[in-house]
Amino acid sequence: MVETLSLSPEAIAEWIPFAKAAGFFLATFILEDVAAVGAGLMLASGTLSWPAAFTACFLGIWLGDVGLYGIARIGGRRWFEKSRFKKFAPKVAESERWFGQRGTLILIFSRVVPGARLPTYLAAGFLRTPLPGFLLVTGIASFLWTALILRLTELFGTKLLDWLDAYKHGGFVLLGVGIMLIVLLQLLRRAALNFEFRKIAQGLAGGSGWVMLGYNEALGILENHWMADHATAPAHTRPLLVLDMYEHAFHMDYGAAAARYIDAWFANLNWETVAARA
Repeated sequence: MVETLSLSPEAIAEWIPFAKAAGFFLATFILEDVAAVGAGLMLASGTLSWPAAFTACFLGIWLGDVGLYGIARIGGRRWFEKSRFKKFAPKVAESERWFGQRGTLILIFSRVVPGARLPTYLAAGFLRTPLPGFLLVTGIASFLWTALILRLTELFGTKLLDWLDAYKHGGFVLLGVGIMLIVLLQLLRRAALNFEFRKIAQGLAGGSGWVMLGYNEALGILENHWMADHATAPAHTRPLLVLDMYEHAFHMDYGAAAARYIDAWFANLNWETVAARA
């Protein structure tokens, strides 16, 4: 005997809440904040229960976050390692260490700034943030964010939707400003290191010694050093760039004009090669 699906008003009424919740669950993959606000409006009107609205929105938002992470970690990283950009692998490794130290705060911050989650979670996946930690932080953040949005919408209605729409690109603006500041700081830091390196070399013009730009693996920073000879080096420091300031290195070509020797030496540097040693 084959049972048929009942289309009675009572049966349809039982399916409608599930259909609504499923709709909001799927909608979070497109515009998660708008979907959560929509669920909150239904809460306010009494046409959707709290358990259904919260479960659908929370799971949709959290799984969407995990999906972005997975796309970047699996697809994006594999593409990078096979592309011509893999020469920047040392810089990516440095970014991994930087994100690893600050990732928790960045993930939390991105959750409360509309528009910041897409680039942040893609970056977290690409930079190989540990999955358990990512799941924990984003799970807690999504849980609290979903509850907050639903409750605020239930209280204030469509005004919250207008606010989210007005600032939906705010995250990208903040991200752009942040990237610009990071680039500017890196340029200033490089200029300062370059200036200091030259000054150390010029100070050795009338004497002898070596100037070394090294990467301090214990502190994760670049440092300039003066060394008496090539047989010594600071602890935990990997040499990236070394300039010989003993007279035999430049006297035959430049005589006493050590400044010209330093300028010529800098003019022939290949900074990509130097960066690859970091």
